[in-house]
Amino acid sequence: LDTADLDQLTVSIEDSGLSSSRGKFDHVTYVSARGCPRGCDFCAVAKQRYRAKSIPAVKRDLQFLSADIGCRRIAIEDNFFAHCKSRTLEICDAIRRLRTVEQLDISWDCQTRVESVCDIEVVEAMAAAGCEAAYIGVESLCEDLLRYLGKTSQPADYLSALESLVVPGLIG
Repeated sequence: LDTADLDQLTVSIEDSGLSSSRGKFDHVTYVSARGCPRGCDFCAVAKQRYRAKSIPAVKRDLQFLSADIGCRRIAIEDNFFAHCKSRTLEICDAIRRLRTVEQLDISWDCQTRVESVCDIEVVEAMAAAGCEAAYIGVESLCEDLLRYLGKTSQPADYLSALESLVVPGLIG
């Protein structure tokens, strides 16, 4: 599926009869992109071509979830949310506009990697767009295991970024 195909996929929430919340931490799950170019050995989508909905389609979907369905908390469950900086900034701008211009009460979270939150511009854009949390997959704090898992080819840099930008004082 390419962008045009993904854009044709519409959001639907069917009443499943379940009495629990719709998703983790009472967030409804939303996927705007598929695949991941990284090669983590443990990942089900490793080295799969990255494909994403267009920004107008993401905005349409989030507007539908919030305004039409009443979902105020959204979990963006892309395999690697901030894979592409320019797309991430565009999505954040679209969500920020939905929140400010259209007065939609949306908060959201996402899954991403340490490298994504090392860019202050991305973090500030996510915060301005109402991001509540960014779940960062940290499978190990051991350089040898990070290399073995295929998480990164530069484990020392990865751990340094994790320590300095995400969890100061964790490693040492």
